[in-house]
Amino acid sequence: MLLLVAGTFLAGTALAQASFTGGANAPVSVGTYDIPASTSLTGTYSCDNRRTMTVNITGFGRVDRATGYTLTLAEPGTNPAATTQQLTATQTTTTITRATTRTGNFTLNLTARVGTWTSDTPLTRTLTRPA
Repeated sequence: MLLLVAGTFLAGTALAQASFTGGANAPVSVGTYDIPASTSLTGTYSCDNRRTMTVNITGFGRVDRATGYTLTLAEPGTNPAATTQQLTATQTTTTITRATTRTGNFTLNLTARVGTWTSDTPLTRTLTRPA
């Protein structure tokens, strides 16, 4: 009988199993970064007798997280030709020129880039070239 009780006791402990299941969900937050336009731009511009518009940028407000900038100088008109220049993230001075016979309001745009994305709204300045 003692063997039977001992065998039952050992068999009972050998068959005991435990199983645990569970899970946890972490909150997920997804957001977007709206690339803002630069808030300031300083410099000078001039036109020479060969009809070349020259713009010297002496500084502009850097945009948080920007990896670069695009500077565009466009001629007046409904379908304007333009000169485009790519700037690095740390570059805040440059010179951009546009040779043309047109007079009137030229448009200078500064757009921030983050990787391959660009800001929706550039910082825009109108530069008037007299006739």
